[in-house]
Amino acid sequence: MPGEKHPSSIQLLETHRLSPNAARVALMEILLESPQRHLTPEQLCAAMLKRNDGQSISSFKKAIYDLADLGPLARVVVSDRKNRAITFYELADQPVHRHLYCTRCAGLAEVFDATLEQTIRQHFLAHGLMPAKADLALPGLCADCQVALAAEGRPAAEGVGPSAPARFNG
Repeated sequence: MPGEKHPSSIQLLETHRLSPNAARVALMEILLESPQRHLTPEQLCAAMLKRNDGQSISSFKKAIYDLADLGPLARVVVSDRKNRAITFYELADQPVHRHLYCTRCAGLAEVFDATLEQTIRQHFLAHGLMPAKADLALPGLCADCQVALAAEGRPAAEGVGPSAPARFNG
């Protein structure tokens, strides 16, 4: 129920030593209740407005950015065809992982690979870098979009770019 504090949202905040203010709790609840794992700031704000529990949009947006910087949220950055980036947010409740992005249907897939993550950590250490709190999604065409393009008689290169409504996996 909107406005009702869920113990798991407060627990996630307290795990990161963050005070559970109203905007932060609302954000965590929206993410916990969402059937989609990855949400854009616009989708998060629309869900907050739908809740209608008295949060100002500016406080809510500040909570999004603060929690992404402080740990409970993870950013997934996707490059689009217009030389812009789309940012998605997800709860940082999973092991570190990568994302694959279909440039045709806008689907996101999560890739959990401990060996890959160890290799990436070693490269960061070798270069004296600390990883940013963001993942750059790798673009490509999902199997469904490849089949759809083949059925249309179009080569895969023509299917690059979001031409369908966003569909989220995970």
